[in-house]
Amino acid sequence: MEPSFNFDLQLTGGLTGVIAEVLDSPAGQTAAASTRPLAVDLAGLDGAAPTARLAATGLGLWRSVFGAPAIAELWRASLARVEPDGVLRLRLATGTPALAALPWELLYDETLGRFLALDGRTPVTRFVRLPIAPAPWPQDRPLRLLFTGASPSDLFTLDVAGEWQEIARAVAPVVADGRVQTTSVAQGATLADLLSALRRGVDLWHFAGHGTDHGLIFCDARGRAELVEAGILGELLAGEGVRLAVLNACRAGAGGGQAASVAGALVRAGVPAVIALQGDITSAAAEAFAAAFYDAIAAGQGADRAVTAARKAIRAAGTAEWWLPTLFMRTADGRIWQEPKRERPPATAPHVAVQGDRNIVIAGTVGGNVTIHQSDL
Repeated sequence: MEPSFNFDLQLTGGLTGVIAEVLDSPAGQTAAASTRPLAVDLAGLDGAAPTARLAATGLGLWRSVFGAPAIAELWRASLARVEPDGVLRLRLATGTPALAALPWELLYDETLGRFLALDGRTPVTRFVRLPIAPAPWPQDRPLRLLFTGASPSDLFTLDVAGEWQEIARAVAPVVADGRVQTTSVAQGATLADLLSALRRGVDLWHFAGHGTDHGLIFCDARGRAELVEAGILGELLAGEGVRLAVLNACRAGAGGGQAASVAGALVRAGVPAVIALQGDITSAAAEAFAAAFYDAIAAGQGADRAVTAARKAIRAAGTAEWWLPTLFMRTADGRIWQEPKRERPPATAPHVAVQGDRNIVIAGTVGGNVTIHQSDL
């Protein structure tokens, strides 16, 4: 696995000015916070916007933060330290709702002429600071993946069953070698289905369906829409051991992970990593995202690199919706797989005999004390 590093950037202030501070990076920290004006026009920005429009927005976001010389120098120095094979993960901690709601996934490096979130070396994540220690990944059993698909009969029809087929195909190799076990309610998933699965244990939960700024839409017993509010979902998942939630539903990550959103509620319920959409997405883009994400996971990539791979799949499909998926993560890295701990064999004691006027025998263990016995011939 390639070495990975974090560039922790804290943003406070508001829409009139951004106060930015580098809390940690491979090259150090800023001595003081920098304040820059925010000049970003978000009018008409959506998944159908042309690339030039996205780049202009991303450039405005870039200049509002990395326009500060101290931050720009740390970023360049950090990149130089991790290249050519390392990963520099940008972890954004946004302290105000106004800044959290901005599309930071569009950050556009004006020097290199590229979007950070489309570069596998610089994944963009939202870091939520909470007084809760994230649970470690299990090492002694397969990961349990739950898929729930809900396309109520009284709403626009979604091919959630087809999405599950693509995911199942992507994870087939890790299912075959015993690293993942899958359970699915491929369509018509109800809240009762989710609760039943949680009682049996879930590590990764994938929801495919409709969403709103403040909830997910399941099916009721008659197959019609049932909105479950974000706060209720947070209460139901708290303490259940879910470590990654993928919410492939429109607007489940709206507002940048504020508490009222589904993503925010799940993060605050203790889920260490949540992937959600910050806007409306087409079915084609949602399906491309899901298939590529789990294919990257099966290939051994972490959640952050897998999200980048999924963004590229959306981009390759000819749509500009790649910036809508948002990764909220409280862990130090995006690793999914943890290799089982193996017992180290006991070290053999070295034995060295030096011949001369006297025999000197040196005996000991590596890392321990060495005793020297000297005896006459």
